Amino acid sequence: MLEQRLDLGHALAEATRLHADRGLSTALQFTPGDAGNPLYPGSGALAAEILAGAPPWLKTLPPELPTVVGVIGRARASLLPDGGLMHIAALCPGGVVGLFAQPGRLSDPGRWGPVGPRATALTADRAIADLDTDEVLRALAPLLER
Repeated sequence: MLEQRLDLGHALAEATRLHADRGLSTALQFTPGDAGNPLYPGSGALAAEILAGAPPWLKTLPPELPTVVGVIGRARASLLPDGGLMHIAALCPGGVVGLFAQPGRLSDPGRWGPVGPRATALTADRAIADLDTDEVLRALAPLLER
């Protein structure tokens, strides 16, 4: 669902700020496939666009699930849209900020949000790309202060 994806500008702005302010690398999550698929829109083209000129501190999560779980388990913190990886990250020491869009229509964080002592959710009325970069980084900051 397009409503549950960051756009290129947001992803780069947040990753750049995390690197500049905290020296952190970022691993971006992408969905395989074509963005035009109405049943399961992928973000492979967006991944290729971002990585084409990416600095060395910006990477993508690997496609193999066991490796992804290992990366999330070792992360200082995770920022993920509503989905299985968000729930896995909620169980990890780094914690997670879960991103939600259109509560009541798509997914309600009150019911489906991440659960755990280091888990929180941000909700956008329309699309998670509408969330302000500063708001996202403020939500992530407490998880990075360990």
